[in-house]
Amino acid sequence: MHRRRYFQGLLICILLVLTTWTASASYVNYFPIQAEPTSGSPGFKHDPPLRGDDIPAGLPLAGVRPYRSSPTIADIDGNLSNGKEVVIAGSDGIVYAYNRYGQLLWQTLVVPPCNDGLPPFDSRINSTPAVGALYGNGVPFVVIGYGTVANTNCPGGVVALFGDTGIEHWRYIVGKFAVNGNLDGVASAPALADTDGNGTLEVAFGAFDRNLYLLEANGTLRWRYEAFDTVWSSPAFANIDADPQLELIVGTDITGNAQVGTSNGGYVYAFDTNQYPSDKIIHFGTGYIWRNFYNQTIYSSPAVADLDRNGSLEVVIGSGCFYNNNVGAGRWVKVLDAASGNEISTLNAMGCSRSSPAVGDIDDDGQLEIVNISNGQFSGVNFSWVQAWDFNNPNPKWTTVPVDSMGNHDPNADDLNSVVIADLDGNGSLEVALAYSFDVVVLRGDTGVQLTCAGVPGNLLACGNTRSLFTWMVLKATPAIGDMDGDGDLEIVVGGHHAGADYSGTPNGYLYAWTNFAGLLGSPAGKHRPYSAPWPMFRGNASHTAFLRSPTLQAPAQLDALLQPNTQRSSTIKLSSSDGSPFSWTLSETDPANRFSLTPASGGLNYQASVQVTLSASNSAPTSYDGSVTIQPSTMPAKTIPVNIVTSSAQRFTFFIPALRQ
Repeated sequence: MHRRRYFQGLLICILLVLTTWTASASYVNYFPIQAEPTSGSPGFKHDPPLRGDDIPAGLPLAGVRPYRSSPTIADIDGNLSNGKEVVIAGSDGIVYAYNRYGQLLWQTLVVPPCNDGLPPFDSRINSTPAVGALYGNGVPFVVIGYGTVANTNCPGGVVALFGDTGIEHWRYIVGKFAVNGNLDGVASAPALADTDGNGTLEVAFGAFDRNLYLLEANGTLRWRYEAFDTVWSSPAFANIDADPQLELIVGTDITGNAQVGTSNGGYVYAFDTNQYPSDKIIHFGTGYIWRNFYNQTIYSSPAVADLDRNGSLEVVIGSGCFYNNNVGAGRWVKVLDAASGNEISTLNAMGCSRSSPAVGDIDDDGQLEIVNISNGQFSGVNFSWVQAWDFNNPNPKWTTVPVDSMGNHDPNADDLNSVVIADLDGNGSLEVALAYSFDVVVLRGDTGVQLTCAGVPGNLLACGNTRSLFTWMVLKATPAIGDMDGDGDLEIVVGGHHAGADYSGTPNGYLYAWTNFAGLLGSPAGKHRPYSAPWPMFRGNASHTAFLRSPTLQAPAQLDALLQPNTQRSSTIKLSSSDGSPFSWTLSETDPANRFSLTPASGGLNYQASVQVTLSASNSAPTSYDGSVTIQPSTMPAKTIPVNIVTSSAQRFTFFIPALRQ
């Protein structure tokens, strides 16, 4: 059932990191803390300081620290005019929602205290909240799983809360179908999507009771799949076949059992969501579109994208670390054809991984790369690696061993932690961020070089001119990035806790948020739209669908001109990608009468381009002329723009109006 060794590894990791922690005289070199620009809310700070060398970063929560629960940034209260909110859960079962300036909107105890007998670093919530309008009417809900990772009498399930108040809307309790005692927790992050096009969102998640669930928007069961082992992986939704419905992709564990023909390892599945079995059960080994077996558990969660820009989707997924005695087991990231499950490539990783891959064009080449965290403990080292790959090259583009501002490493940085990808400092290049030991660490996307403070043992917080995102204690979550206050730049948020006055760790959780990174990271300029964020939070977006949409070309829908005879008119049209990613392009035209010209006819990688169009009228009137121009971007489908020129001698003026289609 793949939990004991995982649990022991966490304890070893935390003890190792905590024993290296010592005091330092100064922590002044930190990034700006998110706060209201005028007098009012103090922001994501605490006051008074907890110790003489304290820094104000971190807003204290009412309960204990978040652990494995990552923050989600979204419009939670249904009012975008006041910015976006952040929702996060503490390990004691309390879910919190805060506004853009750190003011509490609500807090809800999802799991009442129960006698689980677990150490304080384990939690009654191991899941990350998803946000979406369940009924398609614009009213947001927060959906989160709950329950422990241990075999206890504590309940497990998924709960939906009203986004504006935190009041419980519905609750689905798992364990009714369990065959493994009281192991009922849900660490899987729920995914929300309108799978059948009826305007409401379905809810998918896996549970430790050995089932994968798909619920209707109102919390009733559509179907469950008997996975026959624990499900750590969080589902992804995407349309991988010819029908209009979305499919569900997920990983599971599996234990060897001769009676049912299974071996130790894990599966990756794709399911048709539009199933309605009469008993609401899809029995083990049936009902899937495809299934792949691997000799390692699958704790990782899939990401879905069109990696090769050919119009079809790929699935990217890591593994787990349970069977670490198997040589090479799980030291890979797999790239699969989403429609068939066929393996496209195996990316060589330094270690096994419980992390979930992120996808983005991190080096401005117009192609998508894959970034993931690899575990070091099961490879016999005391650090973890961050690695990036092209999807079709087994060898990484770069491999980085981060270090926090105290000089610490984390051999278990893959503990359901994942990387996020965004242009934090607004200069067009993408950064990679992750929680690593005591810090949120930021790396250059193109090279993996660490941009935030890297401490040196014996010379703590030796930052020089760099800054740190320091949080005092070990982080176990994925940061979230978003423009919370609507000012155009990005904030980064993570949940953790604090060392306290006596270095023992305060009982309270803390919520950290930083902002205004422009000019402070030292990253080079890039070709993305400033503050682009292709993978800004766990599972890629607030609904946790883990699907990176392919960009589309934004260009005029058509070009029309009404001109007097023997005149011409020039205008500039704008081309851009819908997601701010760079693309190169070429133009071709249908213009037999030579009535228009376009300059330039091609362009290099950028997220936007300008083309001068000159349209000419003939020397006779009235006439009408039709042509077209085709734009072929490198990373998007081609677009053909009709060109229409009408000549009229009765017209006393000329005009040219491109009809824009966004």
